[in-house]
Amino acid sequence: MRLEEFLSSKPLFYKEFDPTRMQKAYNQVKAALPSPRIVHLIGTNGKGSTGRYLAQMLSLVGLSVGHYTSPHILQFNERIWIDNAIASDRVLDEAFDKLMGVLDIKWQESLSYFESTTLVAMMAFEKCDIVVLEAGLGGEDDATSVFENELTLLTPIGLDHADFLGDTLSEVAGSKIRGIQKAVISAVQKEEVNHVLKEESFKRGFTIHKLELSKEDEKEVRYFENRGIADYLVANFSLALCAFRYLGLEDKVESQALTTLFGRLTSLDNNLIVDVGHNILAAQAILSFYGKTKVNLVYNTLADKEYEKILKLLKPIISKVSIIDIDDDRAVEKEILQITLEKLDIKYETFSEVEKDCKTLVFGSFTVVEAFLKKRNISIDQ
Repeated sequence: MRLEEFLSSKPLFYKEFDPTRMQKAYNQVKAALPSPRIVHLIGTNGKGSTGRYLAQMLSLVGLSVGHYTSPHILQFNERIWIDNAIASDRVLDEAFDKLMGVLDIKWQESLSYFESTTLVAMMAFEKCDIVVLEAGLGGEDDATSVFENELTLLTPIGLDHADFLGDTLSEVAGSKIRGIQKAVISAVQKEEVNHVLKEESFKRGFTIHKLELSKEDEKEVRYFENRGIADYLVANFSLALCAFRYLGLEDKVESQALTTLFGRLTSLDNNLIVDVGHNILAAQAILSFYGKTKVNLVYNTLADKEYEKILKLLKPIISKVSIIDIDDDRAVEKEILQITLEKLDIKYETFSEVEKDCKTLVFGSFTVVEAFLKKRNISIDQ
């Protein structure tokens, strides 16, 4: 059985979540897995771009680096990046074969899609000196939290995935922050999150390190910002740079050599940008980036997202919304989305094509960006 066939048998999302399952499976195969240095990323927004910036910095100083991120947009391979390239089918199939050779059949059958792919990724990273490992939904019970790490990067935390993590910001923060093991560097957070972070640090004994940079590194941050990078990506670059220094690396970081992970305010041409964001934090970043510039918004959303709040927030920059069809059972019903847009007095239509000479933003979820790229026959090569 190939990896692709194996994953197709796994549901993408939990029906029943057993927080002990991944730990038990990991304990069974631990001796066969590599043990690189690990930097763990936990948070709501910015994990992917922060992780990719850090992975590139580490690679540029001669280390062999793996970066595990999720979800993917067009193909599974996007989740596993090794030494500046998306992992090939051959590398992933070899890692899968090695894993299946040591993993008991009960775990092969019962592990979730994300749990399985996390183990495949770690097997694929067998030659890496260091791995940048991104959590999925949570922290304390996340599949990535079974691996011992030396540092956690805590990206901005907001309300998302309430069915798994909790209905309040404190509950979400607690679930994520309890995944920290030894040391953490945190992005700028809301005071409520900072309170939980300090409280959990006292209870669990991990060390909080300040988000600080030298004057020389601050200059590099300004150079990075001058490239026209969005504010939230500049903040993510700064967090990655702090991690780079924490790891004991003194090399100069050349920000111009770094690229941003695809789908994070990615320009496809002068008037067309795609972004995989799907929550309030992402919408706030979008609003800050565009300022007073009006855009045609190619949009759809999952039913469990705060889409009315998101659209209300983005209304000042929206000329009209073009609703794009997405292939996802969790998508909001089109009629309900239309009623919401009418309630907000936002002009809408069904998406057909991008209007020339009009600024267009594709936004709403990974699935929205996937649908748009497929319609335009655009591939991803990062």
